[in-house]
Amino acid sequence: MEYLAAKKQKGSPIMPLYTLVELSASFIESLLVISTITRISGKKHTNPQHILLILAATCVMTIIVTFMNMWESFSYLTIVIAATYSICITKLTSNGRLLLRTVSCMLTLFFLHTLDYVVGFSVSMIIGQSQDVFHGFELMMKTGTIRTIYTVINKALQVSLFFLLGAQYEKIRQFDKRYLGILFGITTSCYIIMSILPSLIMTDSLFVMQIAIVVSWIFIMSCLVAIITIISIHSKYTKKERETVMISLTNELMERNYQQLHKNQRLIAKQVHDFTNHLKTLKGMLDKDTEAEQYICKLLAITYRESKLCHSGCDVIDAIINCKVSEATAGHIAFTYKVQLPEPIHISSVDICAVLSNQIDNALEACANIPNQQERFVQVTLWQKETFLFFKVINSVLVNPFIAGNTLISKKKESGHGLGLINIRDTVEKYNGTLDNQFSGNQFISIAMMQNTI
Repeated sequence: MEYLAAKKQKGSPIMPLYTLVELSASFIESLLVISTITRISGKKHTNPQHILLILAATCVMTIIVTFMNMWESFSYLTIVIAATYSICITKLTSNGRLLLRTVSCMLTLFFLHTLDYVVGFSVSMIIGQSQDVFHGFELMMKTGTIRTIYTVINKALQVSLFFLLGAQYEKIRQFDKRYLGILFGITTSCYIIMSILPSLIMTDSLFVMQIAIVVSWIFIMSCLVAIITIISIHSKYTKKERETVMISLTNELMERNYQQLHKNQRLIAKQVHDFTNHLKTLKGMLDKDTEAEQYICKLLAITYRESKLCHSGCDVIDAIINCKVSEATAGHIAFTYKVQLPEPIHISSVDICAVLSNQIDNALEACANIPNQQERFVQVTLWQKETFLFFKVINSVLVNPFIAGNTLISKKKESGHGLGLINIRDTVEKYNGTLDNQFSGNQFISIAMMQNTI
C-alpha cells in the first residue's frame, strides 16, 4: 500500500521497469506491515510455515493495494481496507489478541507513512529548489526516474526502521489492555492527522502549506513524547511488578528457611534434653570420681543454658527470634525479646516473616555500625490488642537514619537490598495495618501493626 502512489500518465504508457518498482514498493511495505504486526504479537508457527504464511499474506495484500491504487492514486479507503486485512490475516500468523494486533497495525502504518511524508516532502523540496514544493510533488507523483529514486530511498529507510526498532517490539507485547488502549487512541489520532496533511501540502497556497508543515512537526513531536511517556510509565510499572515478585519469592524462601530452622531447633532441643538425662544418669553411676563429676556438672550447666529458646506458640515467630538471638550474640549485640500471644495467629507465616525478620535485620545492621559494643542492643516486643498484632523493635543507632524530613534511607549497597522497608510497608498494608518508624535519643523505634482476623 503505497502512501504516495504514482499517478497514471494519460497518453503515455507506463514503462515495465517503473511498474515493477511500484509493485516491489507495495510488496515491501505490505511485508513490513504484516511482519511487524506478527513480530509484536508473537509468531504462531515455526520458521518454514511462518515464512510461507507471511509471504502468501503479503502477496494477497500487494494485489489488493495495487488494484486500489489503479482506481485512485490516494484513497483513505485503500488504507482502511489494507489495515483491516492486515489485522485479520495476522490472526493466522501470530498469537496476539485483536487489540494488540490493531495497535501494532496502527503503529506500523503511522511510522511508515510518516516516513513517506518526510521523505516525500524532502525530495519535493530538492526538486522544487525550495521555492515550488507543489511542483516538486507533481514531478515526484508521476511515474519516472524521480519517482523511482524517491521510492528506493523511502523503502530503504522503512526497512532500516523495521530492523532498528526490532528490540522495542516485545515491550509493546507486554503492555496491558489499559496501556494498549491509550496507545491505540494516540496512534490512531496521529495517523488520521498525518493522512490529512498531504492534501494540505499539495496545494498552491504557500500559507496553507507552511501551516501544514509547522503543524505536522509539532504533532509528530507530541506523538513521540506521548509514546515515550507511555513506555516510561509501563517500564516503571514493570519494575514495580518485578520488585513485588522478588519480594514475594524472598518472603516465601525466608518462611521455608525459618520453618526448617524451627524443626531443627526442636530436634536439637530434644536431643539436648535426652543428653542431659544421660549425663545425670552417668553422674549418679559414678562412685567417687570427683573430677569426672565436676566435668559432667559443667556440661549440664551449659546444655541447660543453651536450651532456653522462644516458645510463643507460633513456629515462624519462634524460629525467627531464636535465629536472630544467635546472630546478635555473634555480633556482640544485646538481644532481648518479649512475646505475648494469647490468641491464635491468623496472619500468613510468609507475611509474618516479611515483617518481623526485616525489622530485626534492619536493627542488627544498625547496631553493627556502632563501634562501642556496650552500646549495641535490640529489643523485640510482640503483643496483641483487640484484633491487631503488634511488632515493636527498638535498637540503638549511631546516627539519625532519617534524611529530608521523614524520609528513611537505607545504607545497604548490595543488589536486592533496600527492599526491606518496602517489603514491611507493603505487607502491613495488606492487613489494613500501618508502619511507624521513629528516632529518639539514639534509638530507632519501628512499630508494625497488622489486623489479625480470619
